[in-house]
Amino acid sequence: MKRLKGSIGIYKNGWRMRVTIGYDKNGSPIRKAKMTYSKNGRIREKELNDFISEMEAINYFTPEKITFSNFVYNEWFPKHIQKNKAPKTAELYLSIIENRFIPKIGGTQLANVKPIFIVNIINDISRRDKHTNQSDTGKKEISLSTQKSILFAIKSVFKTAVEWGFIQSNPAEKLKIQTRGATNKKRNDNYNIEEFKKLMNAIKQEPIDWQLIMYLAVIDGAREGEIAAVEIAHIDIQQSTTTFQQTIIELNKQGIKVQNTTKNGIAKTISHPQFVNELLKKYISSRLEDKKMAGNLWEWNNHHFLFSNEVGKPLRPSSLRQRWKRFIERHHLRYIRFHDLRHTSATYLLTNGASVKTVQMRLGHKDYQTTMNIYAHVLKEVDQEAADTFNLLNE
Repeated sequence: MKRLKGSIGIYKNGWRMRVTIGYDKNGSPIRKAKMTYSKNGRIREKELNDFISEMEAINYFTPEKITFSNFVYNEWFPKHIQKNKAPKTAELYLSIIENRFIPKIGGTQLANVKPIFIVNIINDISRRDKHTNQSDTGKKEISLSTQKSILFAIKSVFKTAVEWGFIQSNPAEKLKIQTRGATNKKRNDNYNIEEFKKLMNAIKQEPIDWQLIMYLAVIDGAREGEIAAVEIAHIDIQQSTTTFQQTIIELNKQGIKVQNTTKNGIAKTISHPQFVNELLKKYISSRLEDKKMAGNLWEWNNHHFLFSNEVGKPLRPSSLRQRWKRFIERHHLRYIRFHDLRHTSATYLLTNGASVKTVQMRLGHKDYQTTMNIYAHVLKEVDQEAADTFNLLNE
């Protein structure tokens, strides 16, 4: 990369060193200044060179010359994404940009990236995913959720570049999600009533820790990260409730981290039936003994997770999904995602007379409409069953 330009001029009782770090939207130079009082010309030149290196080291770039890659790593990610997005979202966005876009346009000057470049990359992703992720028909295309994540990430890069004056317009602004042929991999699924009964019978045959993990998912409607983050202090045996107020997240190269909020930023206190309460009372007693036995070996001194190893390290949410797969294979249950146990719980409640407001609260949705939208098909079935009761009056 071409070096930044600098100059030295007499100023007051010394010499002023100035380095041009870029240009504003009107084309006027943006400069950083620093004084030197050395009378030796060679020393002043060396100080200027050091000043230029200092400006380059802290990532000052001429806006119209900066490459896509440099902007991503030195501006967008550390100064915007890491500060404004949840760690897991920040990691996802960076992964998308690193794997999907930097190999193609990383060395291109930001101002020279055209909309067609991005369109071609996304089309190439779609074709590649279609051939590498075969379904029964051999034509499984990129999912809608993946398309949304890709577009959100790339639009964020260029939107930030425009706002910060690096470029004049956003080449990704008018791009839209291509819905034709796309699939929604995150389509909700759930067990019907017979499958649900089989699941509940299977749970009873499992060790107590897995029984409780399953009940928190199926009865309380908790997410994997919320279950992993539950602490003994969050259990109220007297009131038969569990409070979900934090989440365990997994970050590449950083391991697991406690995030002091749920996915939607809403703490929820959920009631559970008496048989679950009795199991919790028994299990908590054994967990308290485990901590006493561990003594100084206890690793998470500020936490006492309900589910952890012998020295207090919490479970990874991904380990719950892996254990779930082994569980359903062992009991010959139809495969659904661990996350779909939330949908099974909500569907069971709605079809057994629970209000949408109650389900919203138990699932931790931010608003009533979210619950209505997700379970519109269930509510339609409930409504039809209610209407059919009037058939009795017409017999």
